[in-house]
Amino acid sequence: KNWCQDNFIHEKSLRRARDVRKQLIRIIDQIEREEARSKTSNIINLSHGQVIRSCRGNLDQVRKALVSGFFKHSAKKSSEESVFNTLADNVAVHIYPSSSLFKKSMVDYVIYHSVVMTTKEYMHCVTKIDPKWLVKYAPKFFRACNEGELSSRKKSMRIQPLFDRFDPKQSWRISRGRR
Repeated sequence: KNWCQDNFIHEKSLRRARDVRKQLIRIIDQIEREEARSKTSNIINLSHGQVIRSCRGNLDQVRKALVSGFFKHSAKKSSEESVFNTLADNVAVHIYPSSSLFKKSMVDYVIYHSVVMTTKEYMHCVTKIDPKWLVKYAPKFFRACNEGELSSRKKSMRIQPLFDRFDPKQSWRISRGRR
């Protein structure tokens, strides 16, 4: 407790980090035991029927997995430099300055873990994605646009959220709608 106070670290956060580390070690040990039993290095069959496959350095597989879970946390670069608009709510957000993607011009679409509000709204834990993955891994939320039926602004987006706030069948979706 004294060490945490001397080093300006929140004691509860440090305990939580220790617990998460112990949990990860247990999970890795279990996976290694399963791997040793199956004798294959890239496919592991777990006891509850799930299969773990190694990405073997292909980070696109990891990004695709993130897109399938965080599709509502996607954003597209706007016409202004370093400003992104979230696809679900059309809110202007920025990449956090300590991120490795900060001020990278080649990034058009990203997903993020959380938004932090300081002087601006900043996206935390950001990674670059391919917009086609949104359509593929979240087809109930995104679809490829039909060029003939959209305005020129929408045509430039190439994908659009499928949420219709007036449809009672879609009342389960949480959205603030257009601003």
